[in-house]
Amino acid sequence: MACESMVTPAKNEYRFISPHVKDGRQRVSDEKYFGFTNGSGNEIVPLKYDAARDFSEGLAMVRVYKGDCELEQIACGHIDIMGKEVIAMHSNLAKALLQY
Repeated sequence: MACESMVTPAKNEYRFISPHVKDGRQRVSDEKYFGFTNGSGNEIVPLKYDAARDFSEGLAMVRVYKGDCELEQIACGHIDIMGKEVIAMHSNLAKALLQY
């Protein structure tokens, strides 16, 4: 699987902008990746996550897919409002399902 270079779109190029600003952060997406702005459109956390939840109490759950297919390995973790990983990414049940 080839790596793709990530280009961050301008605010008006986001395909999804959460209607909620929580903990000073607003979830945005370009239809492929999720990241967060400061609610004024300034990107704080780059668009690099395959899925993300809104912030709550200073943390947001994020998910990345690793491997050639989404079910091969899914890793979840939590980031702080600056995008620092504070609860390490870990594989979840999806990896175990592939063993059947």
